[in-house]
Formats: sequence, structure tokens, C-alpha cells
Amino acid sequence: MLEKTDRVWTVGSCFAENIHKSLTKHGVASASFGLTERANSPPAIRALFERLEAPGDDNSAMAEARAFVAAAKCAVVTVGVGAAQFLPDGGFAFHATDDVGTWRPLEVEEAERDLRLTMECLWRMNPQAFVVLTLSPVPLNRASWNSSGVVADCVSKSTLRVAIDRYLRSNPGAVVYWPAFEIVRWLGAHIPGHFGGDDALQRHVTLSVVDTVTELFIESYVK
Repeated sequence: MLEKTDRVWTVGSCFAENIHKSLTKHGVASASFGLTERANSPPAIRALFERLEAPGDDNSAMAEARAFVAAAKCAVVTVGVGAAQFLPDGGFAFHATDDVGTWRPLEVEEAERDLRLTMECLWRMNPQAFVVLTLSPVPLNRASWNSSGVVADCVSKSTLRVAIDRYLRSNPGAVVYWPAFEIVRWLGAHIPGHFGGDDALQRHVTLSVVDTVTELFIESYVK
């Protein structure tokens, strides 16, 4: 169980940012480190944590994030895209532009490995951290590796969900999975208004739904 004064760090896409804002609104001490939606993949999250762990990084934002992670009681790690951009030599292209490297979907094994390396890196920085894994419900709006953004989104989310499930089964009790994806995407098929309630954009999760996700999290884990 967490106290409302315990620090909670959210990292990932815009959904992680929304969770942070909602936690803050509910009085929970929170901070967030966001990635662009297209970059919110397991290799990108892993690369971010490896950079946070590396000494000698003078970037003020990174230094602030590093200090917050080291003192946080809970980390909420949100992945969202099951594809990434790779360089010709096969390495992950963290800072690549559209004309460098090639986008391709991740294999489940690749995503699971990067999740494991991310957790190992996080626990080296903060061995006591209570870690929550989530899958962003925000859909893709395009996919350069597939002619159909809708089909690519289905494969992308399915790959990540299976990778998360495999990681959890091979590391029982190490982390908690919070079903934000299922609450929004699966229940959203039966309950109207889960998307676009604030700006009419059907890719954006309605903020009241984000609040519901967060309220249920607080009810479950915060004293």
C-alpha cells in the first residue's frame, strides 16, 4: 500500500502523462517523464532507463528524473507501440529520423526482453520500487511499416500485451499489471464515450475515463 505522500513516477506516452496529472489532482505526489507516442516502445523505454542509469549525464531534465526515480516509492511504466525504428546495422534508432533506418514490428521475445532489461535497470537505481506495468490504450494513427494503421495497431497492442503477460508469468510477484488498456479498449466496446469526450478526437481517451482508471488504482493501492 502507498501513502498519498509517496512519490509515484510515471513514464511512457501521453497516457502516462494523463495518469500523472490525474494522480496529482487526487493528491498523490507524482511526476512524469514522457516519450512521444510513436517512440513509446519497449526498446525506447529500455534505452531511456539505461541513459538514466548512466553516470555523467548533465542534462537537467535527466538529472531531475534520475533523482526522482531513486526516491520514488512507485514507478508506473507504460508501453504503447509494438514497433520500432532500427538502423542498418540492426541497432535500435533512438534518435533516428524518418529517413534513417527502418521501422518494423517487434517480435514478442524482443519486447519481453526489453521489458526485463528495463525492470533490471530500474531496480538497480531503486531496489525498493513498487513497479506497475500498463499498456497504453491510445491507438496508432498511422504506421509506416503497414499500409493499414488499424491493422498495425491491433498487431502492435497484441504483441505488447502478450509480451507483458509472458514477463509477468516468468517473474511472478515482481511487478503488478494495471489493466488500463482493458478498461478503456475492451470495456469501451460496450460503454460509449471512452474516446473523444473532450476534443472529439477518437484517438484521445476521455479524461473522465482516465480519472476512473486512476481512482480505481488509488482505491486498490493507496491508503
